Amino acid sequence: MKKNVLLLLTACMCLLCSAYAAADTVSLTAVVPGEHIVSFTIREHGSVQYGGQIFSGTASIPVQRFGSAEIIIVPDAGYKLDTVTVSSGEYLACDGTAVTVFGIAEDMFVQLSFTESEIRWGEPVYEWSADNTSVTATCTALNDPRIVKTETAAVTGTVLREPTCTALGVTLYTAVFEDPLFTAQNREIENIAMVPHCPVTDPAVPATCAEEGLTEGSHCAVCGAVLVPQELVAKTSDHQYAMDPAVPASCETPGLTSGFHCELCGEVFVAQSVIPALGHAWGEADYLWDDDHSKVTGSVVCTRDPSHTVSETVAARKIILSPTEDQAGLLEWVSDAFASDMFTVQEKNIAAIPALGTLRVLRLPDSLTEIGEEAFAGGSFEAVIIPESCRIISDRAFGNCVHLIYVKVPAGTSIAPGAFAECPNVIIDIVAE
Repeated sequence: MKKNVLLLLTACMCLLCSAYAAADTVSLTAVVPGEHIVSFTIREHGSVQYGGQIFSGTASIPVQRFGSAEIIIVPDAGYKLDTVTVSSGEYLACDGTAVTVFGIAEDMFVQLSFTESEIRWGEPVYEWSADNTSVTATCTALNDPRIVKTETAAVTGTVLREPTCTALGVTLYTAVFEDPLFTAQNREIENIAMVPHCPVTDPAVPATCAEEGLTEGSHCAVCGAVLVPQELVAKTSDHQYAMDPAVPASCETPGLTSGFHCELCGEVFVAQSVIPALGHAWGEADYLWDDDHSKVTGSVVCTRDPSHTVSETVAARKIILSPTEDQAGLLEWVSDAFASDMFTVQEKNIAAIPALGTLRVLRLPDSLTEIGEEAFAGGSFEAVIIPESCRIISDRAFGNCVHLIYVKVPAGTSIAPGAFAECPNVIIDIVAE
């Protein structure tokens, strides 16, 4: 544009020079426009305002030569000015909300484009319906008041506090929104009608010769309010005598003599005396042996009360008095001592062992060290003397010796479990070396 102006000035100067050369009376007048056109191309999502009019798409605005004009930018909701392109940048200023053209010496072209803007939301506003059945939430963008979000949510009600006879019940109303921009809203309202009182009878209290009584009344079990007040009843003047029966003493429990008292005031006229406990009267001790004689149980019964008994069980040990050639022996069980002094050590004779001189005796040699399996099985002897040299008695070494009564075995000899199988009457006497 500046180039066109310069060409125009040069042409005018040439004409002037020619005119002066031809005649001094020739003149030339240059016509300069009084205004220029500013053309706008406005991309989608926006428009401009000038002179009270809104322009979108394309617009042409006349501007006085060397003058200025302010064009207001009007973006669509949610958009902002992105770029401004001009044909002559030095004739335009832009602050994001307006484009100002000034000092215009030629026509010019301006192109505006818009882009989406980030929305900054303000605080939501919530409005409850009059009947508390819905809540409408509204939120306006801080950077563009034309952008408004709204959502109406249905309300659900739950009983937060049951009503009583003195207070209304409370309903909790809640509205939940789908849009995360809005938060759930709650409202508590006392709107559940009170319930009637729950009467409970206050029982009458009979008067006594010592204390006043009360008439029957009632109150509310929920709030405690008195519905029918109780009235005082004056004391009575006569005692009501009652007998306190005697209680016989037992072995362990003291007894009582008979007495008298007043049933109304509790005053005692004849006090009961304590009869000391009688104590146990234990009978003779009885003893019961286990079948294998390894234990014995002593027991005593109280002659005053057979349900009172004392028993104690102790272990017993087997004792063998070894026979000699001319003197008989003995097999017996003897109990351990009892802890209670009501019981004594018990002895039980099991069997007498004839003198060896009266028996058929198998005396084994002193050089013998082992008796093999069934070595003397089925023998008819009645007694066996095992030498101290023997260390092993094998299985069934004396099996089926039905006549065998007595066997003397050194303490260090190993005896197989079935060494004396089928010997029904044998007594094995293990003697220390």
